[in-house]
Amino acid sequence: MLLSSCAEVLLDYTSPTKGEGQNSIPATVSGLVRDILENARNPDGKILNGLEFPAWDGFIKERRAYSTDVVAWDYLRGKPYCGDFTTPYPTAHMHWGLAGTADAVTFLHNDSDGFSTFVGPVCGKKIWGIYREHPELPLSSPDVFLDDNFLLDEVLDSSKFGLEAIVLRPGDLLYGFIILLFNLLTPFSFMRPGIPHFVYGPENTICYGGHFYVTCLMQLSLQSLVHSFVVGEFITNISHHPSRALLRRIVILYGRGLVEDCLRLTGNGQGFYFCNRL
Repeated sequence: MLLSSCAEVLLDYTSPTKGEGQNSIPATVSGLVRDILENARNPDGKILNGLEFPAWDGFIKERRAYSTDVVAWDYLRGKPYCGDFTTPYPTAHMHWGLAGTADAVTFLHNDSDGFSTFVGPVCGKKIWGIYREHPELPLSSPDVFLDDNFLLDEVLDSSKFGLEAIVLRPGDLLYGFIILLFNLLTPFSFMRPGIPHFVYGPENTICYGGHFYVTCLMQLSLQSLVHSFVVGEFITNISHHPSRALLRRIVILYGRGLVEDCLRLTGNGQGFYFCNRL
């Protein structure tokens, strides 16, 4: 029933959108989950890629303690400017699945809305390629995506930036992470906010993943939001409108906690609680 009823926007890499010898982008088509399965089983099948299957039931368990958006959402339920107490967390936007046949590729892009990302294969493999910035043209520069040498679908003989790739297998998890280094919280991640990346599937693959915001990477989230605002769909392939509600709750969380002094450490190593005057 699921395979025959769930319509999805798919990317078809088999039919070029431009003439022979010209750079092409995959055709965007409407199909069913069944279409991916049938073409995956056919040696001569089409190369199809479904980039977002919302996880409506929230089955993904990667809601880690450092997901500031989850903490803010839970603690501010029913508070002013934060919706009703029963307003649901936007799971369908924050947790998702991916499915593609062998040789599907997603060209260089940013994840939208300044999100950090976690992702891992359930079956098959994914090659995840990560942009490595050049010291003379860091990602903090407003011109980084306007440079003549920054191309999304063409490899030049030389460039100011590099690419680093890793292979993800079932059981692997790629995510934006924070480590304690020299007593400082330090971003140590492939998939921190605003990192351009490409994805190639050498095999038929199903992945699960999701997005989150984390406090110590918020400067990079803002940087990514500015880039997305300036160059739009050139660098990102989707927009999640609930991200603004999540960011608003984070601002309210720290505004009330730090400015109005409503945050208190629990003293038992399990985080903090809000004073009643919140």
